Amino acid sequence: MRILYRHTQRGTAILLGLALIAPVVIVVLVLTLDLPINWRAVVVVSIVVLTLIACTGWYFSSMTVEVTDDEVRWFFGPGGYFRIARAEIESIAPVRHPSFAGYGIRWMGPKRWTYIVSGRDVVELRLRSGGYCRLGSDDRDQLIAALTASRR
Repeated sequence: MRILYRHTQRGTAILLGLALIAPVVIVVLVLTLDLPINWRAVVVVSIVVLTLIACTGWYFSSMTVEVTDDEVRWFFGPGGYFRIARAEIESIAPVRHPSFAGYGIRWMGPKRWTYIVSGRDVVELRLRSGGYCRLGSDDRDQLIAALTASRR
């Protein structure tokens, strides 16, 4: 199975958001603990929370999309593949992701999913079975070209 297209987008928006939220989480932890402050508990909880934030950042640090002869597949950072058979795709269209909808893996309703790490440009894959899958990309035109290219 040959790869017709492969592109990796850096998750700038997610990484920036996590970097900005980490200190806020620590301040909230300190302010919500009972007085007198148990600094050992603050340190332990902070380490746990920051570790979870770091793992989330590592996973969503990038998104790679590949188009092969038979399928479209994508994955975040070190994660496993998501995939859709090209035969399952009914139509392809460029769309804009609403800024209020967030980043990462998003459920947008029954059979409607969005996978995005940065920016607002997405490629919507309407599926024959109903619903859609939206893939974020900073290389949207090339992705659409690869998806619309005839299969061998």
